[in-house]
Amino acid sequence: MAPDPDCMQTFHGHTQGVRSVAISPDNIYVASGSDDTTVRVWEIKTGKCLKILRGHGYRINSVAFLADKNFNQVASGSDDETIKIWDVETGSCIKTLNCSSEVYSVAFQPGTAYLASGLNDSSIKLWDPHSGICHKSLKGHIGEVYCVSFPKDGSYIASGSYDNTIKIWKVKEGSCKKTLRGHTERVYSVVCIPSHKDLIASCSMDKSIKIWDIDTEECLSTHDAHENWIFSVSFIPQPDNINPRLVTGSADKKVKIWETEGTKNLKCLKTFQGHRNWVRTTSSSPDGQCVMSGSDDGTIKAWRIEEPRKLERCVRTIESVKHLSSVCFSSDGTLLASGSTDATVKIWDPTNGSCLHTFEGHKEGVSCVSFMPTNEHVVSGSFDNTIRIWHLKGEKYVKILKNSEDESNRVTTVAVSPLGSHLASGSDDAKIRIWDTAKETCLHTLDTHTDYINHVVASADGFYLASASKDQTVKLWKFIDGQLIREFKPFDDLEVNSISFSYQVDGTRLVAGLSHVFRANSRASLESPRIAATAWNVKTDEKVDIFLREDATEVSSISSSPNGLYVAMASRLSPIITIWDVDRRKCILTLPGHDGAVCSLSFSPDGTLLTSASFEDRTIKLWNTTNMSNP
Repeated sequence: MAPDPDCMQTFHGHTQGVRSVAISPDNIYVASGSDDTTVRVWEIKTGKCLKILRGHGYRINSVAFLADKNFNQVASGSDDETIKIWDVETGSCIKTLNCSSEVYSVAFQPGTAYLASGLNDSSIKLWDPHSGICHKSLKGHIGEVYCVSFPKDGSYIASGSYDNTIKIWKVKEGSCKKTLRGHTERVYSVVCIPSHKDLIASCSMDKSIKIWDIDTEECLSTHDAHENWIFSVSFIPQPDNINPRLVTGSADKKVKIWETEGTKNLKCLKTFQGHRNWVRTTSSSPDGQCVMSGSDDGTIKAWRIEEPRKLERCVRTIESVKHLSSVCFSSDGTLLASGSTDATVKIWDPTNGSCLHTFEGHKEGVSCVSFMPTNEHVVSGSFDNTIRIWHLKGEKYVKILKNSEDESNRVTTVAVSPLGSHLASGSDDAKIRIWDTAKETCLHTLDTHTDYINHVVASADGFYLASASKDQTVKLWKFIDGQLIREFKPFDDLEVNSISFSYQVDGTRLVAGLSHVFRANSRASLESPRIAATAWNVKTDEKVDIFLREDATEVSSISSSPNGLYVAMASRLSPIITIWDVDRRKCILTLPGHDGAVCSLSFSPDGTLLTSASFEDRTIKLWNTTNMSNP
């Protein structure tokens, strides 16, 4: 058989057939489960096997990555009647769940750590994998359950069975909501279509694919898709989601790509041939550029769906009348807030760039903005010595905090705790103040810095507060009580303008963007002109990363992606934003577009967008940060 030109990579290593493959949400790893009783973790780009996870006693039928930023965990289900949760980084088994029946399918519920399993005893079990407790057992099928799938919102489970039916289960109640009948043989795979909440696709031993409306229980279309049994159907993400795409794998040794035309028709876009035995499993990359397949021939193949398209990175530009100082996303990503030198705070709709609210009340320029976690309030700090908390549905501030008795004092930065109960402010008097937002009182004043506070930021769990100062130090505090934990000093003649917490497998890091402090007769700044940023492990005090630029440094703002893989940097000497791969310490993407230096950066909560604000060109820009490997 001639090699298929669309096969980008073949992964060799398993000694028996591959039953299941799953691609990590960050598109870096693929996990595979095999008849040889092992789980393997591979690097997609190189095809290198990074880890072999041993511990199961019989074949592995299903693998799944934890569907949140903790991509380092994978679950596997086996004929040995157990589910194992693995730490991908260390290769160790974190937890073993005893199921008392062969496990045919596992799937994590989006937005939670709960795990669903389809079993040989006809039941579906919902687990807390951390405690090992089975919370629910769903019964109703009269044959083994081959597959389970969640929709994007995690509200229901779709299951397929030996009994030829698909069942839709309410997760909260644990009851069967619908039963879909139409397949004439066992149902091997089901997938929920994220762009159409009420649609699912299924495939069967009867060689067909079916599209279902689960609300009406109607089979919208049936397609005789392969020449033999179809074992797998998976959803392929698309940028517009107008015409969902699917990938199928079959006992006819073929992998096929399908596009839905409306909900009635399926069009086969491509057929991939290259496996020498049954194709048992398929999975799509999160960017929709490639699919993976696993076969009884013991190999995994990566297939190119289409040539990578050059992404239009700048998706929106929002014009501002006055100079901008700060911009940030709300915690749900639906709103933007900006602060300006005209003393106003503005709320924007990022989907269309419209201004939803303008808050007036500060007497001098607004230096910083931050949303409260409920997204009902926004906090602003100003050079007028006040912090104001605004209600998004009102037209005035609802609370005003006077930062200092000295009216000339300027608030330079604010950070809100994850629960919204506390906030921290930094100012040009070298002090940090921690506030009780409900009581509007200052609980602690932290005065160990000796110069202007450039930036304060809270960790995602609310335990840490970090501060950066013109005194060239970074300090780490306990947020609630203001206790100093440790102090970092990056380099001589370099100060930290901006800091960001980054969450890695080996622990929380604090990333600091650097700029030079020029002094008369000083040569230190000339000896390290290319150091743009550094990072520390907050628990060990170890300096773990140094990021180098080809040009001069002078980083004005820094932001870490939610998954901890990337860092965005802006320089006060350049209008170009750079995106860095944290592990490789390498700049992988440049974002030109601003006409002046950028003063503020913020990733969206899901990491798909980056927003930037420029003081000089008076614009806010939104950038597409998906598929970083395709500039």
